[in-house]
Amino acid sequence: MTRLKISQGIIIAALLMSAATGFARDLGERTGADKLGNDKVAGKEQLLLRTADIDRLTARYGVQVVEKLSSPSGDVFLVELGASQKMSSSALLQQMMLDGAAKDAEAAVLASLPASTLSGNEAGELDEELDFSGTLDTPCLNAYMPGAWSGFTGQAATQMIQLLEAQTYGGCGEGIVVAVIDTEIDTEHPHLRDAIVPGYNFVDQSIYTIGSGMPTADLSTRTLNIMELAGTAVLNGNRHPVGLTTGVVVLGQEDVEAEADLQEMLPYFGHGTMTAGLIRMVAPAAQIMPLVAFDAHGTGNSYDIISAIYYAVNNGADVINMSFSMEEYSLELGLALEYARENGVIPVAATGNNGLHTYAFPASFTAAVGVASTNWADYLTDFTNYGVPTGDLTAPGKELVTLYPGGAYAVGWGTSFSTPLVAGTVALIRDMHAGSNKFSHKNTRLDLLYGTIYRPYLWDWIYSGGRLNAFGAVLYSLGYL
Repeated sequence: MTRLKISQGIIIAALLMSAATGFARDLGERTGADKLGNDKVAGKEQLLLRTADIDRLTARYGVQVVEKLSSPSGDVFLVELGASQKMSSSALLQQMMLDGAAKDAEAAVLASLPASTLSGNEAGELDEELDFSGTLDTPCLNAYMPGAWSGFTGQAATQMIQLLEAQTYGGCGEGIVVAVIDTEIDTEHPHLRDAIVPGYNFVDQSIYTIGSGMPTADLSTRTLNIMELAGTAVLNGNRHPVGLTTGVVVLGQEDVEAEADLQEMLPYFGHGTMTAGLIRMVAPAAQIMPLVAFDAHGTGNSYDIISAIYYAVNNGADVINMSFSMEEYSLELGLALEYARENGVIPVAATGNNGLHTYAFPASFTAAVGVASTNWADYLTDFTNYGVPTGDLTAPGKELVTLYPGGAYAVGWGTSFSTPLVAGTVALIRDMHAGSNKFSHKNTRLDLLYGTIYRPYLWDWIYSGGRLNAFGAVLYSLGYL
């Protein structure tokens, strides 16, 4: 069976790009105040342009340069259509390409953090299920995350992916940097603080490191909540959810004060902390590079994401975690991911939570490892996007316990939280092979995919036909499988 994924040159109908061919996948020998968000609300439209003469282009078409990104293949300009512009953005793109004013041109694309709804039944059953959390005692966790709650480190997902064995026989992720393109991260969290390396906030245009901007001081341990849309419960001091209101499990008693606090919390506050927490659990010695491209509403744009990818590659990242998806193809995003691949960096991306057989970007690009979500029986969850062009492998995506701002823990559902399990596994196997050819993009990807637990019923829907197994990836990377 020929398996295809989107390469940087494939044309999507709505975009005005030069024609190119697709890129065939193979498994080794086997065949078979965010800028765009707020501007969109205000009715403004933005474009990404490559041109050798930006002054001529702006004068001719009445567009205004907002920012410039210097990429290895040339400058990329983020421009905004003026109020007097009479052409639609699509017509303007076409005209620019036809008269040669721009080498490449595309609309700036909105990106979103995957959303899946947490049902009342799921939340009500969570307390009982968490009582059966096991324990995970490894040298890695003892050394780098002492005092972490056993319900976090010993949760069902760690047992499914055989994390105990992976950390015992493999590495801890030492010396590996994982860039997290997401919302802000609580860099002061007790289990993240020692792992943070400087990053950048592309929403606020500022350096991001320990102590940067995450508003956690006013979080009440009684009333914490997070992400109604993304399906998350926050646990109280006894590590159990207590109460349910409008699809959100909250801490403490449900009173007027708690209800007021719930309405103040933005829907994706804490998302970056949660993804970083799962990376840290899988690879406790790995370092986290926060790259903020989404606000707490869950809104981002392709320009900031592309900028973050180049930043990650140029500042020492080995892995890039991308727990978000876009419905529209972007040539510039594809070029950025190819740059990552050429430099040996592994981008890991969520397939999204629409429950569809579909393309999703960046997961559908060849250079990215696309991660879909499975339940405890290794069947696709009802919310995950899937398809051979999009998903390379699956990972647990149901009731994942992770870290939450303010020193707390949370429970999440979705491909957002499947993805960092894979990114953390990449850090584990790369730890063991620094400086060798096993550190290449191709070999790391093969270690992941050949190391999966194969499920025949996933074959038609997922490229590898398998679910993440961290121990299997370690063994395959060492030549034992």
